[in-house]
Amino acid sequence: MAAGTPEQVQQQDSLTGKYLSGAWGIEVPERRRPLNPKRLLKVQGATENNLQGLTATFPLEALTVVSGVSGSGKSSLVVDVLQKAVQQKLTKNAGRVGSHERVTGVEYISQLMVIDQEPIGRTPRSNPATYSKVLDPIRDVFASMPEAKARGFTKR
Repeated sequence: MAAGTPEQVQQQDSLTGKYLSGAWGIEVPERRRPLNPKRLLKVQGATENNLQGLTATFPLEALTVVSGVSGSGKSSLVVDVLQKAVQQKLTKNAGRVGSHERVTGVEYISQLMVIDQEPIGRTPRSNPATYSKVLDPIRDVFASMPEAKARGFTKR
């Protein structure tokens, strides 16, 4: 486990320091849901900006994270190449796609929803969770409660 900087580890009230020092940790589950090895997105030969012939594979049906130091090409890979190549294949209208040899696995995707840090409305309630409808099942549960029904509350 990474030890972190001495300043981070020495801060007694720092949550980050506790994880970096190894005092706290997150247990790895004994058993994980297996990934489907056939349902993958693969970018081959990406050479956009700082990328130099990079090949990367992204499992579908799983939360996937791309991390790295500043300037390492995360945005070039994910936004400029992968996102725009998928948009191009789905809608034929993505603008300029970042330089790459090929992207495979797009046939497993029926739509692409981009959630980034850009504002998406004029109200504070306009957030990615609202537009992606991720909270709808939770609203359904609350609206089905006896108290909510007695007060006439609905999920809208």
